[in-house]
Amino acid sequence: MLQNSVKENVGDILQNIASGNAPGRQDECLCLMTAAKISCPYPDRNSCIGCGYEIYTKTTMHTLMSEYIRLMALKNSAKNTDSWRQGKILEQAILPAISEMLEAVKLLYHDTDVTEILDIVERGLDYANGSL
Repeated sequence: MLQNSVKENVGDILQNIASGNAPGRQDECLCLMTAAKISCPYPDRNSCIGCGYEIYTKTTMHTLMSEYIRLMALKNSAKNTDSWRQGKILEQAILPAISEMLEAVKLLYHDTDVTEILDIVERGLDYANGSL
């Protein structure tokens, strides 16, 4: 029943997310459940980070991994100077941002399951290395 309701209202749910009308418990998080006008299934949790319905952290990690994949492809197909440049961007910007996000989630949100976020990173690395 709940699944049918969500399927019927997917346009409204996406509109709520796009317009920022899906607040989580924390100011910096959006919530898929709130977007669907469904109450939080974890009322005793202290934070949204690591929840399967939290949007912001996963979206940011997907964006970083997409940029990693894009830059790796450019680096692998570029001439010497451009390859070096792409490598430096990866080394000095993208990889530190990914690492910092993972460390921050672990340090700031002790009760968080970071498995989903690590899975995003692993899939991105596999894809960039041609494993997928």
